[in-house]
Amino acid sequence: MLQRIFFTLLLICTIRAQSQTLGGNSLYNFLKLPNAPQLTALGGINISQFTRDIGMVFHAPALLQPSMHGQSSFVFNAYFGGVRQYHAITGYHHKASATTVAVGVHYFDYGQIARTDVAGNVLGLFRPVDYVVQATASRSYLRHWQYGMSLKFLRLLDISN
Repeated sequence: MLQRIFFTLLLICTIRAQSQTLGGNSLYNFLKLPNAPQLTALGGINISQFTRDIGMVFHAPALLQPSMHGQSSFVFNAYFGGVRQYHAITGYHHKASATTVAVGVHYFDYGQIARTDVAGNVLGLFRPVDYVVQATASRSYLRHWQYGMSLKFLRLLDISN
């Protein structure tokens, strides 16, 4: 009986739940792009590299460590079609609480895009931008364990003229 309950729960947990959204699956895709040069070199996902680069903290908050006190990272990436990406993050270690914190901004500018109606008539231009402001905290547990968390505020803007 216990095995049936376990396998039923396992089956329920492994079934991928999907909601009915139209166009919602492509929102904030800029968060999937690598923001640091080292992360780009690793293929966009860091699953094995424990590094002292504070730029890697954006996607993995547990990588934030006390040795990153006073470290800052500023990154600019230019893509085709006038698309640009900016990223800045800085770290601070608070000795009294044994906590390391970081604050960062990630800004993605899509360039100018034609604004059209349903029939395809050009109504002008617009310039969408996405940005995220992030606060990250990390601490050590025992000797070899590191844990962290991030709070992110995401926003989509239209900065048309």
